[in-house]
Amino acid sequence: MFTNRQALLAKRRQKLSEEEYRKRCHLRAAVEGTVSQFKQWMHNGKLRVRGYKRVRNAIILMTIGINFGRMWAYIVEKGIDPATSLLFVTLLLAILVASLGGRMV
Repeated sequence: MFTNRQALLAKRRQKLSEEEYRKRCHLRAAVEGTVSQFKQWMHNGKLRVRGYKRVRNAIILMTIGINFGRMWAYIVEKGIDPATSLLFVTLLLAILVASLGGRMV
């Protein structure tokens, strides 16, 4: 007789053989790296601002900075044309600003 946990683990092991499932599992590692880098940039785990809105904005902007830095490192590593890359990064930034709308106060 199998328990629910054993059945769940068996399904998970079967999924590990699927390429799509493994790709999704790798996304977690990228997020963990962003969190780790975020904590490194903070001073003793503390922001230099107080208040809900300021803390939220500082976290959003710091995360954007980390991700743009990673994109730029990728562009440099792959030897992609910087002019094309800057256009792409500018477009992403414009989309981000448009999506945030007036929330950044």
